[in-house]
Amino acid sequence: MSELKKVLIVDDDAMIHGLIVGALSSLPLQLFHAYDGAEGVQLYQEHQPTLILLDLDMPIMNGMQVLLHLEAKANKRCPIIVMSGGGSTAKQEQCLALGAQMYLGKPFQLTALINSIIYCLSDPQSNCSSSTVSAAGNTERQKKGIAGLPQLEMA
Repeated sequence: MSELKKVLIVDDDAMIHGLIVGALSSLPLQLFHAYDGAEGVQLYQEHQPTLILLDLDMPIMNGMQVLLHLEAKANKRCPIIVMSGGGSTAKQEQCLALGAQMYLGKPFQLTALINSIIYCLSDPQSNCSSSTVSAAGNTERQKKGIAGLPQLEMA
């Protein structure tokens, strides 16, 4: 049996954590929770997750600071999906330039989040390609799914 994929959720909003846990509860994933950027960096170092879901607006250390820290310190990075509200195109491009693979604007549809997670986890060698994702953005990897994760019905 293969090891569970580890997903680190870094968001200061407990409701977002609850929504994500509910959406991912049936998937074979191990979830870790951080409620500020500093805690997120610490959990990243302790658990070496397969994927990070990262908010930008948080106390202690914001998401941009987390991206900068991981870019400077990590010799092997996992894919990062930024989830943030009110992001301008410039902010989205800055996140992608700092190593995020995807940017989901809040509020987002849970289907878009799940599709993004499947996309990033489907081919760990590629670290997923940098992009802004919409709920309608289906890719071959999303259609194919990943080992151990259910395939989603694409509209």
